[in-house]
Amino acid sequence: MREKILVVDDSSFARMVVAKCVHMARRDSNVVQAADGAQALDILKKGGVDLVVADLNMPVMDGRGLLRRIKASASLSNTPVIIVSSLVNSETVTALMGAGALAVLRKPVRPADLARALAA
Repeated sequence: MREKILVVDDSSFARMVVAKCVHMARRDSNVVQAADGAQALDILKKGGVDLVVADLNMPVMDGRGLLRRIKASASLSNTPVIIVSSLVNSETVTALMGAGALAVLRKPVRPADLARALAA
C-alpha cells in the first residue's frame, strides 16, 4: 500500500518543492496538499494520512496550531508531523519538538534533510 503524505503550505510553489522532495525520498508515496492548517485538518479527519509535512507560518491555522490539534486528537495523535520554516532557531525547534513534532527543517527543504527526517 502506498504511503499517503500530506504537504501543508500557503505557498503553492513551496508545496510543489516539498512534494518533489518527498517523491525523491519516498518514490512510492502519494502526496496530497493543503493550503493551510484548517484545510489539512479536514483532510486528516477523512483518514489515511501517514505523515504531515507542514509550514510553520500560514494564515487561517499555522503549523504550530495544526501540530497542537493533531497531537490533541485521539484519532490523529500518532500521525507524525514534520514542521518546515525559514524562521528556525533553537527555541522554536525545542518548542515544536516538545509539542510532538517528529522533526523541524529549514526552508528551502533539501531532499537529503527530508529523507533523513522521513527515515526517523
